[in-house]
Amino acid sequence: MTTPQRRADDEARRVAFHEAGHAVAAVKLGIGFEAVSIVGDKETDGRIIHDAAPTSGVRTKHARETMQKFIVFVLAGPAAEGLPGGHAYDWSGSFDDRDHAAEYASRVTDDVAEMTRLVRSCRVLARILIRQNAEAVHRVAAELLAYKTLSAERVMRIVKDVDRERSKTLMKRVEGIANDVRRTGGAARRQRTPENEGGFRGNIRALPGVVDIRGRCCARA
Repeated sequence: MTTPQRRADDEARRVAFHEAGHAVAAVKLGIGFEAVSIVGDKETDGRIIHDAAPTSGVRTKHARETMQKFIVFVLAGPAAEGLPGGHAYDWSGSFDDRDHAAEYASRVTDDVAEMTRLVRSCRVLARILIRQNAEAVHRVAAELLAYKTLSAERVMRIVKDVDRERSKTLMKRVEGIANDVRRTGGAARRQRTPENEGGFRGNIRALPGVVDIRGRCCARA
């Protein structure tokens, strides 16, 4: 049986991941914000104090792209709940975000079908963004559970630290592959002889339509 404390802990973790998703998305999408918090009130369980979305001139191409970023931003909260350790992905617990996404889409177009497609595509983008930045979301959520409120500067530092660690890991992998190529390439050069080179070219010429190193087609009519 789930105890009241366990339910309270699970809910706190869900809210932390939800708000962390918003915060990390804001950093990645370039949406300004002041702070993110899991301190609830009568209206919300948590909040992120962010820049307002455009309300006028949103039918231009640039404004449409900006509005799409805000839709992805609001949908990143519920998307983050689906990460391991967060909460089961459930739109029923994100009515405010869903309503905001629909309202933002209505600023872009009056066509209901187009609004629906826009929200759906942004939902996919939000899930991709969260998956690509899952480590940053986990770290922000952990600090929210510990400190309740984080400044935008702190969130940006966490995201930058994760990106830097990811870059270092990637560079190490690239260097490892390059070293393997150099080692195997050197071994291949040491083993090359006129005899096996001749056999190699002969095998290549046996393949129809293959061009040899002198540019002549090896296939026979």
